[in-house]
Amino acid sequence: MWQEFLAGLCTVAGAVGLCLASPQQRLRTVGLHARRWRVAFALLLVAGFVGWSLVLQPVAGFFVALTMTMGVWVLLPYLAAWQDVGR
Repeated sequence: MWQEFLAGLCTVAGAVGLCLASPQQRLRTVGLHARRWRVAFALLLVAGFVGWSLVLQPVAGFFVALTMTMGVWVLLPYLAAWQDVGR
């Protein structure tokens, strides 16, 4: 149970971090544009994939990590738009 939680946490944290490290993001006023942040968040995504691959089979782990990443990357622009409407 903890392995799934940690793999999911690494995947979501890496996806959110990569989105926030993008120069085009609008959720934060101060971005994390440094290359070291992008590398760190990419390593979190890789750790999430490895975690899912240990819990499941490697192909299934890849697709679970990919699906979670896509879900986060679809949700964050909607949160930014909702934040803009509130202003």
